[in-house]
Amino acid sequence: VYPFIPYQFNLLGSVLTSIRIYGASGKSLSEGERSMLALFQESAIHFMDEDLGFLIPFNVFYDSLDKFIDHSHRSVIIKAADNEKLEEFDVEVLKVLFMIKYVKEIKAKPENLTTLMISNINEGVIDLRKKIEKSLQRLVGETLIQKNGDIYSFLTDEEQDINRAIKNIPI
Repeated sequence: VYPFIPYQFNLLGSVLTSIRIYGASGKSLSEGERSMLALFQESAIHFMDEDLGFLIPFNVFYDSLDKFIDHSHRSVIIKAADNEKLEEFDVEVLKVLFMIKYVKEIKAKPENLTTLMISNINEGVIDLRKKIEKSLQRLVGETLIQKNGDIYSFLTDEEQDINRAIKNIPI
C-alpha cells in the first residue's frame, strides 16, 4: 500500500461517511469504494515523483474532498488560508481537524494529529509534534478551533461566532 499507511483506508472511509452525513454538499459523494479509489488515485498521481521514504500525510486527502464539502465548512478553510496571522502548515492542521471532526474512532489530540501528518519514514516525530502544537495554539488564538482538555475540534462559522461572543462577555 506504499506510500499510503494502512490505517488511512478505514479512516478515510469514516471521513467520507461523516461528510455524507454532516456536509450537505457531501451527500452527492457516491457511497463507498469508488470515492475512496478516486481519493487515493488523485493523491498517488500528485505525489508520484516523490523520493523513496515519502508517505502521504492525511491532510492531502482534503484537496480531493474540497469540491464535495458544504460552504459552511469550506469557508473556514478558505478564510484560514487568507489569514495573515496563520502559516500554511496551520491550514493543513485545520484540514485534518475538519476531516476527523465527526469521526468517533479518533480523538483530535496532538499525538494523533502527529501520526496523521507524518510525511516521511525518517521524519522527526518530536519536531513534527512541536510544530503541530504551535499551529494548534495559533488556530485556537484565531478561534478557528476549540480546545477541550487535550482534544481539539474544528469550528464551523456558526460555532466560531458563538465562541467569539462568549470570549467577549466580561466576567
